[in-house]
Amino acid sequence: MRRLTWIFALAAAASLTSSVLAQAQDAPRNDLPQPYRTTRDWGQLPPGVKWAAVTAIEPAPDGTIYVVHRCFANSCAGRSEAPILKYDASGTLLKSWGEGMFIFPHGATVDRDGNLWLTDAGGANGKGHQVFKFSPEGKVLMTLGKAGVSGSGPDVFDQPTDVLIAPNGNIFVTDSHRNGKNNRVVKFTKDGTFLKEWGKKGSGPGELSEPHTIAMDSRGRLFVGDRENNRIQIFDQDGGYIAQWRQFGRPSGIAIAKDDTLYVADSESGPDTGAHELTGIKKGIRIGSAKDGKVAAYIEDMESTTADHSGAEGVGVDAQGNVYGAVVRRQMLERHVIGQAFPARPGGARPARLTQPRVAPLSEAQWTDLHRQLVAKYVPDGRAGNGLKTLLNIPELVDGMMPFQNYITKDSSLSPRHREMLILRTGWLLGNEYVWAGHAAIARNAGLSAGELRRIAQGPDANGWDPFEAALLRLADQLFRNCSVDDATWKALSASYDMYHLMDAVMTVTDFTTVSLMYNSLGVQPDEGVTDRMPTDIPYGVVAPEREPPLAVARVEPGQGPGIAIGRTFARYPKLAAARSTGSNYVNQRSKLDPRYREMLILRTGWDCQAEYEWAQHVGNVGRAREKGLDPLKLAEGPNASGWDAFDVVILNAADELYRDSFVSDRTWNALAARFDTTTIINALITASNYRMVSMALNAFGVQIDPGDERFPTLPAR
Repeated sequence: MRRLTWIFALAAAASLTSSVLAQAQDAPRNDLPQPYRTTRDWGQLPPGVKWAAVTAIEPAPDGTIYVVHRCFANSCAGRSEAPILKYDASGTLLKSWGEGMFIFPHGATVDRDGNLWLTDAGGANGKGHQVFKFSPEGKVLMTLGKAGVSGSGPDVFDQPTDVLIAPNGNIFVTDSHRNGKNNRVVKFTKDGTFLKEWGKKGSGPGELSEPHTIAMDSRGRLFVGDRENNRIQIFDQDGGYIAQWRQFGRPSGIAIAKDDTLYVADSESGPDTGAHELTGIKKGIRIGSAKDGKVAAYIEDMESTTADHSGAEGVGVDAQGNVYGAVVRRQMLERHVIGQAFPARPGGARPARLTQPRVAPLSEAQWTDLHRQLVAKYVPDGRAGNGLKTLLNIPELVDGMMPFQNYITKDSSLSPRHREMLILRTGWLLGNEYVWAGHAAIARNAGLSAGELRRIAQGPDANGWDPFEAALLRLADQLFRNCSVDDATWKALSASYDMYHLMDAVMTVTDFTTVSLMYNSLGVQPDEGVTDRMPTDIPYGVVAPEREPPLAVARVEPGQGPGIAIGRTFARYPKLAAARSTGSNYVNQRSKLDPRYREMLILRTGWDCQAEYEWAQHVGNVGRAREKGLDPLKLAEGPNASGWDAFDVVILNAADELYRDSFVSDRTWNALAARFDTTTIINALITASNYRMVSMALNAFGVQIDPGDERFPTLPAR
């Protein structure tokens, strides 16, 4: 099939030429090609339901997709939500069922007739330790095991983890979660009659320690995820040992496509927490071949190096080759698409947060006279926080960022209350603890109560906001998620705000987006002695509709006279324009970033935000992309387009990660650091972050491209 050929073409390009034997003995790799784009907002949920721990995704022969989640948080015990959700291929919910039947729904499979099989790996109150077979309509057709009974005999289970149905109807169940009794594979006939079992606790060939998942290849071989032993064991259907593979990581979930493409979800590698995790190996989904064990591609988890068991546990693949990750701890469903030109929109998941700085703040002992002058200029009381101290690593950047920062926080037309509402909501959306910690006290001084601070985290739909302040928070959510503002929200704000207030409201969100993107990626930590933190008991969420079509008429009419439209638009508000210009001037005139990389970051950010004016200017007379050897079509197609060199891909990944994840991943940071010094990395970050601000503002104000300017390219059909 084309999927396997395409993935292995990438492997060839990456010189993955090791032999099958060497692959089988190698440690898992973190440096494989990553050809997938990720979205974290796929799948319609029943009214009033949020994702709980997602445990399984199983596409059916008719193209529908089953998703299993644990009702609420990480358990179905005593809950009324349905754990089984059935979708069409577009993510529309078709049906749900299973209310009150499960304690700890776990692994699943779909047989050739479209029936769903699901294990319950918990037990309480007369429920659990069973395997269920459901018809496509949700009718129970068979159960294996005794409800609520844990045991080791032929008719009972202890925490069954997964189930597989062979083409002849035989049933295979992996039995025992962590610290379970059995550590076995149990085989039944298609009518549920016990045939045999194999496995015992241990680490030798054929022995098991937490058999967590099972799948079958086209030859009928069984692939068992022997999780605590950090390996896949391969058996024949009578339990005969064939081989063990360690190159796919610590297997929590396994899926094998019809063409024998093998997908293995590793949700636990990283620091050893006492469960024998693979130290130094990143979490994620590794993709290769069940035929020979070669690993060709990798989907890195968004928290790939944390000690928490955070990545996808279950993995599923639909007929188009889209890969789905079932994420337990973060309680989300991820969808990964090959070669998608658009990254997922921001806000699909709570942004990751560093707990240590990547770039250390410049201590006072390291300050020169220039540093002291800058601190005195922008912080008259001399109390520089970690944000400013980090920026002091590049003194020119301080002059690039701080004038507008001071304007937004002190001199704009917004009331202190509304200003701090927007700043805190933006910090919350981007997961920036430094912004929240520093501005919570300022917000209280502006009259916001402790309850209102919590409501800012809850968002515009929280009870208690008046319609105008709800619209104000909605502005922040829409700018973050869509890089634009819909007509209804603009109209609601226009009822009380004049043009200056509207522009200041937009620019408050966009500036603190820039600041948060920078501080997230640099790892800026809250200042010592500042105790406010973002509330951890409020679920993360973004309240934004689908992005509306681009504006055909400007909301803020550009002024008359010479110059390009963006300059004439901001010239309508001279006080704002003077402060704002310093950031773009730094990026385009003072930064030492290679102009080619600068334009790559600007154009990719403009594409991600769908800011056509920005695109037109930087393809055209401002950026002159083609003169720098850049093909606009390839920039639109993104890092997976053909022809980029390896470092070009790193640059484009950085832009996409900042847009989608509000953060540059460890993988991309390390790749940047392999070529760039710290100053150049920071310059790359400010380039993409500043032009995120510009793109959001252009879209919100409706700045129109000039006649004859180059529009977005039309992407070729795939």
